[in-house]
Amino acid sequence: MKNSFIFSVLLMLIFSACSATAQNVLTDKNKVAVSGYDVVSYFSGTPQKGKSHLTAEHEKAIYLFATAENRDMFKTNPAKYTPQYGGWCSYGWAQGYPAKIDPKAWTIVGGKLYLNYDNKVKVDWDRDQTGYIKKADVHFANRKGKK
Repeated sequence: MKNSFIFSVLLMLIFSACSATAQNVLTDKNKVAVSGYDVVSYFSGTPQKGKSHLTAEHEKAIYLFATAENRDMFKTNPAKYTPQYGGWCSYGWAQGYPAKIDPKAWTIVGGKLYLNYDNKVKVDWDRDQTGYIKKADVHFANRKGKK
């Protein structure tokens, strides 16, 4: 009985760790982040889909790139290019929960990439980016299963 209880607790801890990792970075079933968009390309003002042969892995997620130059820039400094809140909707995190994103609903604020659920949500986001960022920072830092 005691051994089965310990085994159950260990299993819960293992499953909690797995779900926590999955929640840190939003990916598809193939572990591709940002719906396959090149995160470096956002900083030039024209987001582009990445190519399947130009990839880099960061925090257990695979990022695709439109050019080898963008991939190399990412590898040099991934924190500069990865979207905030693990690529989850920034407005969603400001409300306290993770939500998926539309990679075409985005903003750069203070040199950081923020993604939103869709362009309608982005309109709300744009009304108070600074306020929403402050709220999202707190919620994301306090999320369940954080690293």
